Amino acid sequence: MNNNAGISIKGLKQKNQSLILKLIATRPGLSRIDLAKISHLTKMTVSNIIADLIDRDIVVEEECHLGRMQPSNGRIPTPLKLSPQAPKIIGILVKRGLYQVILGDLSGNIIDKFIDKTPKLADGRQLLEIIFTGIDTLKARNNCPLLAVGIASIGPLDAKNGILLDPPNFWGIQNLPIVQEITNYTKLPSFLINDGNAGALSEKMYGIGKDIPNFLYVHLKYGIGSGLVLHEELYNGNSGQSGELGHSTINFVGPQCPCGNVGCLEMYANITNVRNYIQQQLPLYPNTLITDPLDVSLVNIIDLANQNDLLAVSALNEYCNYLSHAILNVLNILDISYLIMDYESNSQGSVLEELILRKIQTRISPKRFNTLQIQRSGFHGQAPLIGTLALVADNVFHENLDFPF
Repeated sequence: MNNNAGISIKGLKQKNQSLILKLIATRPGLSRIDLAKISHLTKMTVSNIIADLIDRDIVVEEECHLGRMQPSNGRIPTPLKLSPQAPKIIGILVKRGLYQVILGDLSGNIIDKFIDKTPKLADGRQLLEIIFTGIDTLKARNNCPLLAVGIASIGPLDAKNGILLDPPNFWGIQNLPIVQEITNYTKLPSFLINDGNAGALSEKMYGIGKDIPNFLYVHLKYGIGSGLVLHEELYNGNSGQSGELGHSTINFVGPQCPCGNVGCLEMYANITNVRNYIQQQLPLYPNTLITDPLDVSLVNIIDLANQNDLLAVSALNEYCNYLSHAILNVLNILDISYLIMDYESNSQGSVLEELILRKIQTRISPKRFNTLQIQRSGFHGQAPLIGTLALVADNVFHENLDFPF
């Protein structure tokens, strides 16, 4: 069956251009020969597309390195990359008490950043003013063409209609039409995504999930977010509200969560409970490096656990006991065998992943367990932020957003 049936010559050309641009943006160092092999397009088609992209200053050739292997025909393949002059993306990440605005490119590279840590907001208008200030600051510092705006936020939200609905503990901000407000202010197309889904999208586009067709992404910071990639594509749900792992029930007779559900994962796996556990257990661990149980962060605990601090390991084990229940539910329902964990840490260990794997092992069949892989993200907690760039890039590559071809 001809998959291109019904596509005009102009449409097919744009489809091929989008494919080649995606490969260049997401797989650095590819040559024309590489692109032809991966895309299954003819060498002539690829060469024509590249010539056009270079002409428009969207793509440039990299300098050849002497160490690059020379083929038998004597010509050294020339790697390609995005041009520094290619249009850029504004990315916005909305968290409680942390608002980041970045300037980046289609390859997921952050060029400049604005951060605001206002601890409490009066209303949605103040949130928008912080974002507008960030956008203006980056535009003043960087003279470059802009393509679109990608927004990642805590939920729940309506991604399809661009609205922040009613995030719990978010100072009463409800039904904020954030996409319309930012589009009106910037005169640029704007897109909205749940922060957990943004993390999963950045893993799929730029990270270790690039060649994995199905995986669960879990992000640990102030709460617990997640995203799903199924059959090579981000799963958004009907309105973009998928990925709320932290608000899945692990105790049906548990306390009511601010989200309205009962027994949510975040009611048990949270930093307050971890601190209380550490304070209770502190007398049993005289050699611990934890000095202030009521001020220790999740980052501190993970770092110390990776240094084999026994109290930190015990506290992280308690945290993972709850976390693993919710994760296993998703893995079982969807028959997924790959899990990516994303969190901030200053150490290179993998204690958290090992603890989760050990807990899952006791509650899953040996056949399923032998195929399970749990890997730490290479973004070190920054995947949702980079996902704001991936969101715009994904719309370009799927031809939902016009690019100046």
